[in-house]
Amino acid sequence: MHFCSCTKQGGLGFRWQNGKAVAIIIPAHLVTGYPDADTVLRVKLVTGSPVEPMLGTVINAGGGNITFQPLVPFSRGASYEVFYKERSIGILTVPGETVVSRPMVTAVYPSLDTLPENLLKFYFEFSAPMREGEALDHIALLNDKNEVLPDVFLHLQTELWDPSGTVLTVWLDPGRIKRELAPNQEMGNPLVRSRKYTLQVSGDWKDRHGKSLEKSFYKKFIAGARDDKTPDLAHWQLTLPAAGSVAPLEIVTDEPLDHFLLPESVVLITAGGRLLPGKLQVGKNDHSLTFIPREPWKKGTYRLDVNSRLEDLAGNNLNRLFDRDVTRDAKRNERYYEKRFVIR
Repeated sequence: MHFCSCTKQGGLGFRWQNGKAVAIIIPAHLVTGYPDADTVLRVKLVTGSPVEPMLGTVINAGGGNITFQPLVPFSRGASYEVFYKERSIGILTVPGETVVSRPMVTAVYPSLDTLPENLLKFYFEFSAPMREGEALDHIALLNDKNEVLPDVFLHLQTELWDPSGTVLTVWLDPGRIKRELAPNQEMGNPLVRSRKYTLQVSGDWKDRHGKSLEKSFYKKFIAGARDDKTPDLAHWQLTLPAAGSVAPLEIVTDEPLDHFLLPESVVLITAGGRLLPGKLQVGKNDHSLTFIPREPWKKGTYRLDVNSRLEDLAGNNLNRLFDRDVTRDAKRNERYYEKRFVIR
């Protein structure tokens, strides 16, 4: 198989962060379904002799694409072979220090193809820190005639970037979503049910080093029904592991939830009130969670503690609707909600 010192080969690509290759991006056409990290997808260092697969995590990146994030970042100049169902699907070589990749959009959340017409925000994830203060010069929402829709997004003096400069939050204008406010009554909701849209990120956008995006990014979706319900833990479904095992706890939520708030809002507590150590992974379409414990499960009662700030795609959190009638819809003031379960 041919080797090359590039950041993409055969459809595979590296995701970069702070000058390091931190994940391999695997496009949908190379895999079928969502792979199990332990049995289906493997990444090995190319050494010329047999080696064990690398430890890492498989993450859904939306649109059927997945990423493999190693426990230890990839090394400059090293080559890695990706296997899917024991079949090699490509080899990538991390460029040396003199070769710097161009940035790219690695994911957009929500990743669903149908989104509520009262959708509140998008998250944009990039492979490298981007120039700030110009996001809405490069992001646009198009209708089914490829016309740019005006005044859809909320203009903020300070953009909402994470500390790494690689994840941007962009809100649709809340004034147009809340039905009792003047912008909504004058211009209507940003999205209209059953209509088709394209979210566009221009390839002209540059990162902090002055390199433009590798290519423009497009996400097509349809506006679905309005979401006027708060998330409800009573309808979360749990698949419980057996006592004595280190099997994961599988959690299916009642609806898709905020991609970044979801793992930050959920903790597991033992019967003795101790925080259970482990790792939470967000599943496909932000509709599920997997908790991987760092110690064997013991018999007894556990509980999920979920912070009330957890939101669905419309910004409804566990305490209140985002678009509510303050004279009629009561707002709860709980800090946490809990769901108990028993390990046997």
